[in-house]
Amino acid sequence: PSPARMLELPISEENPLRPQSPYAISKVQGDYLMRGYHNVYGLKAIVSRSFNTEGAGRGSMFVTSAIANQVMRLKLGESNKILIGNVNALRDWSHIDDIVRGYCLLAEKGDAGEVYNQGSMRTNAVLSYILLALQNAGWDVEKIETMNETDKELRKGLIAKGKAQAVKFSWDQVAKKTLKVYKEVEGSFS
Repeated sequence: PSPARMLELPISEENPLRPQSPYAISKVQGDYLMRGYHNVYGLKAIVSRSFNTEGAGRGSMFVTSAIANQVMRLKLGESNKILIGNVNALRDWSHIDDIVRGYCLLAEKGDAGEVYNQGSMRTNAVLSYILLALQNAGWDVEKIETMNETDKELRKGLIAKGKAQAVKFSWDQVAKKTLKVYKEVEGSFS
């Protein structure tokens, strides 16, 4: 039987880990492995649990990359709509530079054996990213169709105020930086 989905929001470092996918299980394994090495062998390990991370080079299977790519296709006239899953799904997105800054902060000031959540401490719907991407591309779309909904229930990715926050980029800046990559690659945005 699968673990019960229990949303305990906001998510703190003390929340029980309940992985729901093979990917999540691998993350929990790494978490316990590092803490185990610290507890048994004294390894100066720090566990960072970073929430959704955005930046250049993300694969097309990630929702923000899929959106940015589809917005680019709109601009090129190759499509007239955006196809996406659950636009109401909520996430805590951070720019990769903020997460790396948090890693550096943890390396300097973190306590060995401790767990630290990293995120923006702001929640945004997928729809808000679509609207930001369209706005930043100077494009209007007539409708947004949903397909292949992966979230059966609304999943809130809220993070509790963590011990290692290094947020610099606003939500709008995260979207702009992702779209900038597509602008540079395609050279098609004005």
